[in-house]
Amino acid sequence: VFGTHVLHLFRRLNRICAHYGSDPVYITSSATMGNPRELAGELLNRSFYAIEDHGAPAAARHFVFVNPTESPNTLAAHLLRASVLKDYRTIVFTRARITTELVYRWATQSRPDLRERISSYRAGYLPTERRQIEQALNGGELMGVVATSALELGIDIGGLDICVLVGYPGSIINTWQRAGRVGRAGRESLILLIASPDALDQYFMRHPGEFFARDLEDAVVDPTNQYILKNHLTCAARELPLVASEAEYALPNYQEAVDALTEEGTLLQNAEGDAWFAARKQPHRLVNMRTIGESYRIVDRGDNQIGTVSGGQVYGECYKGAIYLHRGRQYEIGDRNPERGQIYAEEVDVAYFTRARTEKDTEILEELRSRPLQGFMARLGRLKVSSQVVGYEKIRVGDQVVLSKHELESPVEHFETIGFWIELDAHFKADLSRHQHHYMGSIHAIEHAMKSLFPLLALCDRTDVGGICYPQHPQLGKGAIFVYDYHPGGIGLAEKGFAQLDRLLDMTLSMVETCDCLLGCPSCIHFPTCGAGNVPLDKAGAVHLLGALTGRRTIERTPSAAEGAEDAPIFAEWEEEEQVEDAPPEQGPHVVVFDLETQRSAAEVGGWNKAHMMGMSVGVVWDSRAQACTKYFEEDIDRLLEHLQAADLGVGFNIIGFDYSVLRGYSPFDFRTLNTLDILREIHQRLRYRVSLDSLGKATLDAAKSADGLDALRWFKEGRMDLIAEYCQKDVELTRDLFYFGLRENYLLFDRRNEGRMRIPLDWKLEDLVSRGGLDCPQDG
Repeated sequence: VFGTHVLHLFRRLNRICAHYGSDPVYITSSATMGNPRELAGELLNRSFYAIEDHGAPAAARHFVFVNPTESPNTLAAHLLRASVLKDYRTIVFTRARITTELVYRWATQSRPDLRERISSYRAGYLPTERRQIEQALNGGELMGVVATSALELGIDIGGLDICVLVGYPGSIINTWQRAGRVGRAGRESLILLIASPDALDQYFMRHPGEFFARDLEDAVVDPTNQYILKNHLTCAARELPLVASEAEYALPNYQEAVDALTEEGTLLQNAEGDAWFAARKQPHRLVNMRTIGESYRIVDRGDNQIGTVSGGQVYGECYKGAIYLHRGRQYEIGDRNPERGQIYAEEVDVAYFTRARTEKDTEILEELRSRPLQGFMARLGRLKVSSQVVGYEKIRVGDQVVLSKHELESPVEHFETIGFWIELDAHFKADLSRHQHHYMGSIHAIEHAMKSLFPLLALCDRTDVGGICYPQHPQLGKGAIFVYDYHPGGIGLAEKGFAQLDRLLDMTLSMVETCDCLLGCPSCIHFPTCGAGNVPLDKAGAVHLLGALTGRRTIERTPSAAEGAEDAPIFAEWEEEEQVEDAPPEQGPHVVVFDLETQRSAAEVGGWNKAHMMGMSVGVVWDSRAQACTKYFEEDIDRLLEHLQAADLGVGFNIIGFDYSVLRGYSPFDFRTLNTLDILREIHQRLRYRVSLDSLGKATLDAAKSADGLDALRWFKEGRMDLIAEYCQKDVELTRDLFYFGLRENYLLFDRRNEGRMRIPLDWKLEDLVSRGGLDCPQDG
């Protein structure tokens, strides 16, 4: 984005020079990159000669790869503190603004005296703050700094001794650029690359030789980006009137952009129709060279400015309730004032940070190119991406446990961009089904892994590309995986990915199949900003499908098996036929799976021991004979009890401790006579502690709960029985799938903190469960 802005800045300069008869000669000095001559030519619209060798002496650099078992951020904070205490001038580079603030906070928390010697630095700080930090660092007053890429180049901060990279910076270029901050005074220096668990970092941890052997990436700019072009054309028209044929703007979409600006009143066309003028006197003030779109000021209630945030980051970072970090201080985001371009914030001191949850959709506007690959078609085109922040999570600092989830009502953002997509005909789904792989989980995993490795193809961060997958895209009538530029108008990344798609798929397969995990992890198919919470995912299915997409194996084309997928994107629930793939045959013992939701909370009735007073709002029973779910409301209690009594085995999650206790408020029936399997009780007997249904679903099936009990209580007060019934049914289906998985595999999985997924051994045999008779169910709440 910044490079494209610079390109247009120079084109404006060139047209002014030409107007006054000047033809300047440009001498450029390049940062580290793979295509300096080509980039200079694109930026300045001139031909260049390149001098690429140098003979400058350099002191030894020690480069250490660190693959920690603890949090990379925590380790970075420890290293920074220890280095400064030993008087080594140290810079820590992070990949995100929130990480910068957290590392700084942790580094100084136990040693407040170091706040005079260490600072944080990132975009969003006020210019005066940034200049003060730069001067203090250059003058030796500061011994350490935690920074984003904002301090990567172009600023004189003197010679440093140690560079700590918290995570792979996203490109070889950025890595060496940041490493170049140390060892400038002829002294030996140390560079520490601390790997995070994500796919790209772990790829280089497993292939360190490739890191040092890789060529520098090419820098990418896109002069045709409509959003950036229109901003600079407005400024150019203020500097000199635009005409129909501009030497510096020999672009295919020049006239289209001029016409659009004229239509919206930003440009004014003269009476003769051969020139255009800017409507504003100072349009330059509205152009941010580092972003696309408007910026917002973050202010306190006294209107004092705290920092800034670009328009593209507002909804994802500055939603109401978000915790905004600035130089180690915490602020809770309040209301937003779009008219004034302000966001209000209040300083707080809390032990958590926040993370947004998003939903998105993709519409194909125009196909630009296509190419057949290994048995599938890939296409490049213009896309319309819709994105909405639907909620956020409060995450405890330190162990990163999710404390709570909150819903948000935010506007849907739309932007047009360039992307490519892989079309998956019916035989791919049929092949996955034959091998008992989850179709949606497989393509979702591939989408994540492709995005993670995309920076290996082009100079970008993985957040510069977005992705979404569909079991059946409504326009295509088939499955599809989309990858697109996550910037309005596109910045040339998707074109590079499309041209090297076969290589990207090969690298993706290699990375996923060589990861040591069993079911998928942040080192292969998990993506940290997944709006669907990284569910569903099927690692084995992804490897299976990638084998076909890379031509390593062939599959039989049987399209009929892939019918029936919902026209739903990844953030929606996947298909019903997919969800029941673990369901049993209709014959055999009569099994029911039961769950209910209540009208009142424990707090409202005086405690959990009074569950019989909570009242049932909705109950759902899945029946193995009917192979379907039946919904029961409060007036249907008698029919519900008859259904439960008719079964050979009842299955639930906390059914003995809770569900039966609620039903006891309606009937004197002795629920101890029912033959019941309570999965929660079974797990508690094994582990001696509880594991949530959501945790079991995610770890075992890559499937999460769709909501929680608080949502159900709120929906009851709102009269939304339909939403309660839908949520309850999904819990029943999740419980059912866990039950049959446990029957088949003799274990369930759960996530043990810092140790990965663990098995809970089970000894379930259906005939034994059916024959054991009633259980000792409590009769008192």
